[in-house]
Amino acid sequence: MRYAFKLWAIVLGVSVSGGQAFAETVSNGVKCLIRTAATADGTELQAIALASNDASGEYEFLVRKSGGSGTSSTSQSGDFEIVGDDETVLSAATIGGPGSVTANLTLWSAGQVVCAAKFPDRS
Repeated sequence: MRYAFKLWAIVLGVSVSGGQAFAETVSNGVKCLIRTAATADGTELQAIALASNDASGEYEFLVRKSGGSGTSSTSQSGDFEIVGDDETVLSAATIGGPGSVTANLTLWSAGQVVCAAKFPDRS
């Protein structure tokens, strides 16, 4: 697993279940998903890109949190490159405490959306 870029955002007031992957779509052999994992600080949401062949493009990962203290969001975007049949962690955010969280991941290649993922999956 290769880490292209990692963004850590500690956002107090949110809780999500861990160990799950959500809402992946596939286009031109590129697949993306949002994976959750329990950590000591709360729950980590990871923006993941996978491909069956070499692939490159841009991504945007947006995480929104709302709870008793209001709403906040964090966004990360940049370039990605996947070499061969590989998985790349594009970005990650750590969320702690009670509340609700949503996340969106979009990948583009040659100006076209090749993958989109949502957490929670409401498709």
